[in-house]
Amino acid sequence: MEEPVNVEPEKNDVSNSREVNLDSLIRDPGEQPLISSYPSHQRDEIRRLYIKLGPYQIQKSKYPSSPSGPNSSMRSFQQAWFKKFWWLEYSEKKDAAFCFPCFLFNKKTYWTSQVRYIYRRGLCHIENVIEKQTTQQVMDNRLRLKVSIEAIKWLTFQACALRGHDEGPDSKNQGNFLELIKLLASYNKTIDDVVLENAPQNAKYTSPDIQKEILRVLATNVQKAIRDEIGTAKFCLIVDESQDESKKEQMAIVVRFVDRYGHVKERFLDLIHIMCSLSYHKLRVQDIRGQEYDGASNMCGEWNGLQALLLKECPYAYYIHCFAHQLQLALVAASKDVTETDIATKGSTSSQKGDAIFALKHAMSFDFVIVLHMMKDIMGITDKLCQSLQQKSIDIINALALVSTTKILLQKLKDEGWQSLLDQVVCFCKRSDILVPDMNETYKYVIRTRRDKENITAEHHYRVELFIAAIDSQLQELNSRFDESVTEFLRLSVALDPKKSLNVEDICKLATTYYPLDFTEHEIHLLKLELRHYELDVRNHPQLKISSTLSELCRGLHETGKAGTYPLFDRLIRIILTLPVSTATSERAFSAMKIVKTRLHNTMNDDFLKSCMLINIEREIVDTFSIDKLIDDFSSMKQSRAQLKVRKFPFQFYRLDYVIY
Repeated sequence: MEEPVNVEPEKNDVSNSREVNLDSLIRDPGEQPLISSYPSHQRDEIRRLYIKLGPYQIQKSKYPSSPSGPNSSMRSFQQAWFKKFWWLEYSEKKDAAFCFPCFLFNKKTYWTSQVRYIYRRGLCHIENVIEKQTTQQVMDNRLRLKVSIEAIKWLTFQACALRGHDEGPDSKNQGNFLELIKLLASYNKTIDDVVLENAPQNAKYTSPDIQKEILRVLATNVQKAIRDEIGTAKFCLIVDESQDESKKEQMAIVVRFVDRYGHVKERFLDLIHIMCSLSYHKLRVQDIRGQEYDGASNMCGEWNGLQALLLKECPYAYYIHCFAHQLQLALVAASKDVTETDIATKGSTSSQKGDAIFALKHAMSFDFVIVLHMMKDIMGITDKLCQSLQQKSIDIINALALVSTTKILLQKLKDEGWQSLLDQVVCFCKRSDILVPDMNETYKYVIRTRRDKENITAEHHYRVELFIAAIDSQLQELNSRFDESVTEFLRLSVALDPKKSLNVEDICKLATTYYPLDFTEHEIHLLKLELRHYELDVRNHPQLKISSTLSELCRGLHETGKAGTYPLFDRLIRIILTLPVSTATSERAFSAMKIVKTRLHNTMNDDFLKSCMLINIEREIVDTFSIDKLIDDFSSMKQSRAQLKVRKFPFQFYRLDYVIY
């Protein structure tokens, strides 16, 4: 067996000296004393200084040669070895190669004949063992974070509070978040082994700050997904505002657009100032093609309202009053003469009991029953319009068509519905033992008026003064608020209705007059040619000819590949589909806000509220996210002391404790 080569430098032990001058550290590895020879309180600092300096690598074009091997052939150190082995050091004094990590952690001398064997065999084994341990630690950290993400997702979907009043270790109820993690751990031993008490103190992933970070990662990914959905498409803004539980005004921003597949989408984007939000998400104001509000003066005022400010920036962001709000105003106006009624289930005073008896007596009267049946028929007709206006996919053309059919049905009810209504009321009264008046007798008003002298019959009163008057009032309000001839813009938009014959001139006029920024003069000429071909093509196409709405036509053009054949027509359809119909989506956002931010949970800041609302409202997008991608995003957003990725360190000190000669 060969004798060991003593690689300890010929230096006196410096451990007895109290202090070492750190500015005069020896760089040549052949002269460096062992780290263990320094005072113990300075060793770590000395290691850090050497690490900062890096391996001692003298660059020479030619190194000294010396005999080596059984044949004593002349060999020399090669400069290329520095690139191949980052840890290699060269000593000019000894003309020898050293291992930099070995110097930092070396203890004893080693056999030179075993160097290559240790390097080739031992190094791989050590590296594999440590890498395996590191990988397992990373897997545990990622599983722990995955559980936290899933718990936060579920609680946010259900609009539940995350934290509890007392989250201490002795608390019997530590809050929804921690209790849900406990529940998951109780059904899965793998999870139980890595969470809560079994987790390291620096990587529990349960603190309030971590919860906010996870919410921020989820919300940011939702907004990125919405931005990717929009792409380069034109879009419209649907904006509404409301007070939250803390009496703070919040403004919800919803974007309406047509995605690349021809589907109309309305997405809740933000809860913030509009201009700042658009700039943050890299959405250009010049790409806005419509804006809609609920009609409040601060939103749509002619001079100072938000719509006027946006029109200054983009003159093609046409303002459209919310159809659903207009319908509500029409219904309220038509019912303004109805007396407000309060219903009490219990009464303790004599006056309350008297009021209850009077209300019951009134409810069992013919007048009450006929009004009840009449409003059922009228509201039944307008309900279809009301429900349709709340759909995200409805377009402006279909909305106008529904308004038109609603008017027609109300007029038909007025002309032909009286006798049917009267028969239903009489039948109901007989079943309920309610007295039915003689329709040919003179009607007696409850309050004496001049009209008592006119001898009006009961039939005339109920039919003319009640039934026809109510429908006329409704029709008048609908006509005043949904007048199709109010704007030329809406009239020309109807020319795109697939159920009607194609009006080439109106379609081209629509593009020329209202969208000159989207269509050049040359493209208008090409659009006319496209429409002539399309008019003949659609008659023979089995899918396109059965399209009943503009949104169906847009999807059909994409699915059949005709969007590439008629690109200008497809572009115009997408712009018109972008036009908003109602602010229902923004209203739903505020409904979610009232569930998320409650009286007992009203101290949350705006960022926390926005993140919760984005996740709760756009859960369809959140469900598509990869947990591993979310963990990687969390790792990149927050500097965590715990590893979430397997990575190579710049200095792998665990390699090998040996010296090469």
